[in-house]
Amino acid sequence: GVDPREFRTAPLWGLRDTGPYLHDGSAETAEAAVLEGHFGEATAARTAFEALDADGRAKIVEFLMSL
Repeated sequence: GVDPREFRTAPLWGLRDTGPYLHDGSAETAEAAVLEGHFGEATAARTAFEALDADGRAKIVEFLMSL
């Protein structure tokens, strides 16, 4: 059971082929999905991503797109 205010995260396999992102397609990029769509339980993930420098963020996005 998922609370009506929660969203189930879809598996990340094939992420590069599934944009736009988020449950409503409101994020054009994976980076935008992390920065604009991660609140509540995902706040720590967004905060950690924000703390990375540009190279670190690029490496995370590159990894996600390789799945």
